[in-house]
Amino acid sequence: QGNAPVGVLDCFWQPKGYVSSQEYSRFCGPTVPLARLKQFVFTTDQILEALIEIAHYGPLDLTVRPDWTLRDRAGRVLMSGELPLTAVPAGGLTTLGTVRLPLNRFKKAWQLNFQVALRHTAIANDWDFWVYPNRPMSSEAEAGICVTEVFDQSTQKILKDGGRVLLIPKPETLTSETKGSFSPIFWNRITFTKQPEHTMGILCDPKHPVFADFPTDFHSNWQWWQLLEGSKPIVLNALPAKIDPLVRAIDDWNLCRNLGLLFEVSVERGKLLVCSMDIQNNLPSRPVARHLRCCLLEYMQSENFDPAVRLPAETVRGLFAQRPMQKRDAQESD
Repeated sequence: QGNAPVGVLDCFWQPKGYVSSQEYSRFCGPTVPLARLKQFVFTTDQILEALIEIAHYGPLDLTVRPDWTLRDRAGRVLMSGELPLTAVPAGGLTTLGTVRLPLNRFKKAWQLNFQVALRHTAIANDWDFWVYPNRPMSSEAEAGICVTEVFDQSTQKILKDGGRVLLIPKPETLTSETKGSFSPIFWNRITFTKQPEHTMGILCDPKHPVFADFPTDFHSNWQWWQLLEGSKPIVLNALPAKIDPLVRAIDDWNLCRNLGLLFEVSVERGKLLVCSMDIQNNLPSRPVARHLRCCLLEYMQSENFDPAVRLPAETVRGLFAQRPMQKRDAQESD
């Protein structure tokens, strides 16, 4: 490779399409409002607290009146306010004030947008964040659904009898040689073979009923961090091409495998939903994982859960190792 055509423009100096010049100038320009946030994922019992600053490297000093707004995904203003009139000298960083927003008014999952703009100018910057209900797991949500980590004879019998199964396999039980992560690969896995990342983000359909109460774009954003870190995409090459994963992991171009993190099939007379993201452990401290689990269970209890592709149990069993490799086994093989 003699060149590296990466960045926001292509080799003809034309935009690649994933960010416009107007969007880019909001966070990369001579004058940029900034918000210091401790996190992008909150629960309804928390308070968003943002220290608002402005980086100003324009030719002249400014006097600014900052306005802030909170909007939903449709762009509707839910809350707004202003910060004090402030003198901003050129060539540095200036504090404008602090905004504190209690989030207890949001009773369900929300994707929200927080914007800071300078009054009577086009200068503005904004940040997406997510709010999830601070609700405990309910045993009622699992009523009539078998939640398991193994595809064993007991699981297969439930499917044979027409039951519904949510399968959350442990990574070490899968035969797929993959490793999921929130951050994408660097460059490619031929040039950098030892990098821990294997994938390049996700692809999903936000309008699918499974995401009815899980705000998301068709790609990953910060709310997916809890789900993608430590996940294990499942190689679906051996399954019918008609299986379209509800959450697809995008493989490196060197292999281009069909990778699924969440997919559904019919097995025998039953219905199976497989999730290879961790929605099983440490849920009190992982609100996104806890909420996705609730969404999956609600989806499975609805009429929308009707997998179009039917597979024999033997085909599904082929996705799993006969015996999970333990640490001792790995040491002996070395």
